[in-house]
Amino acid sequence: MSQNILFADFSLSGPTLQGGMKIANQAKGNTRQAAEFIQNAVGGVLFSIETVQSYPHDHMKTIQIAQEELDENARPALKALPELWNDYDIIYLGYPNWWNTFPMAVATFVESLDWSGKTIIPFCTNEGSGLGASIRDLKRLAPKAKILDGVSFTGHQVASCEKKIVRWAKEALCCAHHIPFHPHQLIPFQNGQSPYKSNSHNRIIKDSFRKEEGDMYEFRSEHK
Repeated sequence: MSQNILFADFSLSGPTLQGGMKIANQAKGNTRQAAEFIQNAVGGVLFSIETVQSYPHDHMKTIQIAQEELDENARPALKALPELWNDYDIIYLGYPNWWNTFPMAVATFVESLDWSGKTIIPFCTNEGSGLGASIRDLKRLAPKAKILDGVSFTGHQVASCEKKIVRWAKEALCCAHHIPFHPHQLIPFQNGQSPYKSNSHNRIIKDSFRKEEGDMYEFRSEHK
């Protein structure tokens, strides 16, 4: 089976919470920016998780709606799902942290697809709340998937930290294929297709991505 890569992300542009609890207007969401950095480095197909009902341009109103959706365990309708789903084996799944987990639109996305034989590499953007309970919730919604360790990126630092994001993404991909990672190696991917074969076992990503003071990402291992 070929190892085709999909980047699925839920991300909102417009007014967004930044460092210092300030609201700033962004032409592109932090999660989508991170997804594009990774996709440019390893190839693959970008897919935007979009809801039929748009969220308000006002950030605080969006946060209120997000809390209501979580409280109601809502499943917002999506505009579309990825085409040729069966062709993808590795899915980088990106989302912001909304109320200690992923947005309910991501829950709709996950529950709408068959994850048998898929590997999920999660990444989350936020301003200090980390991954929250999102990995636990993802495992609950996609029990048939192999879910690798997630990583948390500080949202307002994403645009200036492409090299760090790409380095994590390459190591995570090596982890998915059970091959050693070297920081300066070039991974020969073309059009999102990897030459490596995966197997059914998971392993912990190396400790080199644990959080350091002043850094912009937080590594979390969900495996004991």
